[in-house]
Amino acid sequence: MEHEGNHMQLNSRPSVKRRLVQKAAASPSDSGKAVATSAARTGGSARKGVGARKGGGARKGGGARTGGSARTCGGARTGGGARKGVGARKGGGARKGGGARTGAGARTGGSARTGAGARKRAAKPLLYARHTAPRGPRTSRRSAMQLLGRRLGAEDAPMLGAAPDLRAAINRRWAERVEEHRLLESSWRSYHEASAGYAAAVFKALGRSDPGWVLLPVKSSVGIIVTAMNEESTITRVLHQLGRLTADALYVIVNGSTDRTFQAARQFPGAVVLSYPEPLGHDVGRAIGARLVGTDIMLFVDGDIPIAAERLVPFIRAIATGMDVALNDITPFLGTFKQRDQVTHMKQMLNWSLGRRDLEANSMTAIPHALSRKAVETIGAELLAVPPKAQASALLQGLAVGVAGSVNVIRRNKRRANNSGRMNQVAELIIGDHVEALKLAGDRLGERLRYEDSIRRRDAAGGGEA
Repeated sequence: MEHEGNHMQLNSRPSVKRRLVQKAAASPSDSGKAVATSAARTGGSARKGVGARKGGGARKGGGARTGGSARTCGGARTGGGARKGVGARKGGGARKGGGARTGAGARTGGSARTGAGARKRAAKPLLYARHTAPRGPRTSRRSAMQLLGRRLGAEDAPMLGAAPDLRAAINRRWAERVEEHRLLESSWRSYHEASAGYAAAVFKALGRSDPGWVLLPVKSSVGIIVTAMNEESTITRVLHQLGRLTADALYVIVNGSTDRTFQAARQFPGAVVLSYPEPLGHDVGRAIGARLVGTDIMLFVDGDIPIAAERLVPFIRAIATGMDVALNDITPFLGTFKQRDQVTHMKQMLNWSLGRRDLEANSMTAIPHALSRKAVETIGAELLAVPPKAQASALLQGLAVGVAGSVNVIRRNKRRANNSGRMNQVAELIIGDHVEALKLAGDRLGERLRYEDSIRRRDAAGGGEA
C-alpha cells in the first residue's frame, strides 16, 4: 500500500504534533539494446575457403548457400533445391526484394535483403525497437522558443552582469520577459525551452558556464521546505534538482536520522539544514519549515523522492497566479474506485463532503504541493501537522484550492515496514487525520455538513432539527 511519500514516521494525535512543532521550532540542533553495425554480416564473416560449405550447402559470401539448396542474393532460393518458378519466392514475395534490409546493421552480402520495395533505413545503429518508425539524423537546430530565449538573454546580459545577486536578478528579469512575450500561453515544454535558452545566453555573454538553472516565471519570493529522515541515498539527488530552481530559500528539516542524511544535506550550498534527534514525521517537519521560511510562496517536498525541477514549476506558478493551495493531481495514477485503498477513499470522502468533488482524492498529504503565505497565515502553520485538517480548514475558510501539476509519487514511494500491507500503521494514522478533519468540518457546518435534509420533519418526532 502506498501513500504518496508521506507520513513515513508516525506521530500520535495532533495535540502531540502541536507540541512537537512548538518545541522543535524553538530548539533545532543545527542549521546550515543497441545493436551497432559491427553485428552486420558483410562478406567478411562468410565462411569461404577452407571449411566453407560450397556446393550442396555451402555458405558463400556472408552465409549465402550456393548450389543444391543454396540461398543466393537476398536469401532467395535458386539452384537445385531453390524455389524458383511456380511457388518460388522471387520478386514480390521472395526474400529477394520486398523485405530487403539495407543500411547500417543490415545483413549485407550473402544474407542481405535487397531489391525493389526494400525497407531502406538511414545509415545508423539500430538503437530503436523494430516497431519504432525510423528517425532522421539528429540536427543542432534549436526550437523557435529556445532561439527567442537566447535572443532575450543576449539583450539582457549586460544589465545583469553587475547585479550583486545574479540568481535573483536573472529570475526577476526573466519573469518580466515572460509577461512581455506571453511565454506561458503555449505548453510548459515550450516555456522551458525558452527559459533554458535565456539562461544559456546570459551565461555565455558573461563568459561563465551555464549552471542549468530552471528559471521561475514569478516575481514573488519562493521558499522550499524538504523533510527527511534516513534519506542518505536520495537526499543529494533531491537537493540537486531543487537547487536548479531559482528559489530564494531552501530549508531541510532532518529528523530522527541515524544515517548520514544530515551530513549530506549540509554539503549542499545555500541550504539551511535543521536537525532534530527525535523523529518528528513529515507533517510536523513541514509545519516547522512553514513557520521559518516566511516567503510569499512555499513549496513542500520530501527527501525520499527526487523530482525534476521542471515538474515543480507549475505548482509555484499556480500560487503566483492566485491559488492558495496547489495540490498534486494523483488521480491518473489511482485506478478505479474499486482498486483504491481505504486511505484514498477517505481523501475522496473529505473533498466530496466539503463540496469539492473536482478535487477527487487529491490531498495535502501528497507531495509536491505549494501554499501561499496567505494560506499559511489563515490556516495556521501548526495545523499543517495534520494535512487533511489543514485542507479542510482552507476549504471552509474560502481559500482557493486546486490542482497544479501531476507527478506520480505513488510508484516512487519507498516501501517501509510501517506503510505496507492492508491497514498498516501509516494508513491508520492518515485515516485518523481525516476523521479529525471531518470533525472540524462538522463543528463549523453542522452534523450534516453541506448535505441538507429537506424531506424529513424531525421536529415532529421530537428529535429537533438536524
